[in-house]
Amino acid sequence: YVQQHVSDSLLASYLVDNYLTWHVRHFGIDGVACHLPYYDRKVKDLQTRQEFYALYKQYGQIAKGCSAPEFCLPDTSGNSVCLNSFRGKYVYIDVWATWCVPCCKEFSYLRQLEEQLKGADIVFVGISIDSNRKSWKEKIAKEHLTGIQLYSGKEGSFFHDYKIGLVPRFILIDPQ
Repeated sequence: YVQQHVSDSLLASYLVDNYLTWHVRHFGIDGVACHLPYYDRKVKDLQTRQEFYALYKQYGQIAKGCSAPEFCLPDTSGNSVCLNSFRGKYVYIDVWATWCVPCCKEFSYLRQLEEQLKGADIVFVGISIDSNRKSWKEKIAKEHLTGIQLYSGKEGSFFHDYKIGLVPRFILIDPQ
């Protein structure tokens, strides 16, 4: 649309950068590489380009096919659970928060999925980004959440390493 309908170069630059930055932050880098030549033609501001490519590089580190960043997080009993303890199994991660209505609506579907895949080499892990651990534990009890429930908060390395911007977020990690 921009290429055909926007003649103002500053507006075109803004729109292209804004859209691709938004896309990378919310969906990762899949499908973005083919747009980079157009990005380079339209976005001339050096600082804007440097910021975008830094973001692109960061998200490239968690793209499909890359090694998942290691994490160790506390469970509801305070025991530390690390990603590497699940090597050899698929790991389905549900990143959620107690205040997130869509997250809470997904719980029943997650229970169905767990039941369908019972006996498969898959581990279901819920990771909360709540700031209040007490609310997190209460929600787990109230909703009878199964699987492994871990706590990250927004300040932990998991939140930053996995580029969690919005919840719910679902992550599937393969056995390797």
